[in-house]
Amino acid sequence: MWIENLQVIAIYVTDLDVALDFYVGQLGMERLGDMQPGVLLKAGDQTIYLEGGRKLPFEPALERAGCAPCFGTASVRATFEHFVALGIAVVQPYQEFSDEFSMFRIADPAGNVLEFAGRP
Repeated sequence: MWIENLQVIAIYVTDLDVALDFYVGQLGMERLGDMQPGVLLKAGDQTIYLEGGRKLPFEPALERAGCAPCFGTASVRATFEHFVALGIAVVQPYQEFSDEFSMFRIADPAGNVLEFAGRP
């Protein structure tokens, strides 16, 4: 048996409505439909499943993150500046490693860590 691909990223959140406002309203993901007890979203070619009603036992902190989905954007720096202007919690500030790679991490309203990486 070998893994062929990544089908869906499941993200567990406390309040589904607040999470939808964040993931659709602020991150620009597309809502595909309901799949109780959550919602399916589209981010580029990737399907995201948000499941509400979870009690998460931590505040957003990189050292407490079990894993962090990593998303690409046309400009990582511009995305970071946009999120800072919106007041989104920054977990790890923008870092530029080369002309080809930069990254930063934020937290969603439930405290899940999300990474953004790619060309500055």
